[in-house]
Amino acid sequence: MMIPKLFGNKLATALALLVTTLVIGILGFRYVANYNWIDSAYMTVITITTVGFGEVNPLTNADKVFT
Repeated sequence: MMIPKLFGNKLATALALLVTTLVIGILGFRYVANYNWIDSAYMTVITITTVGFGEVNPLTNADKVFT
């Protein structure tokens, strides 16, 4: 069974946007907030999913603007 072309394009677009958002978030937290890679990924995921467990370290004003 083939995936209809329209659904396949929407799925590919959604996945590409999700990956792009994750990459930008991880790189941003890594270089703006000076977090390590794991903390950057953690902060990105809890920010995107709006879980809001809390920050790894206190955020500066620049970090808050990025978030």
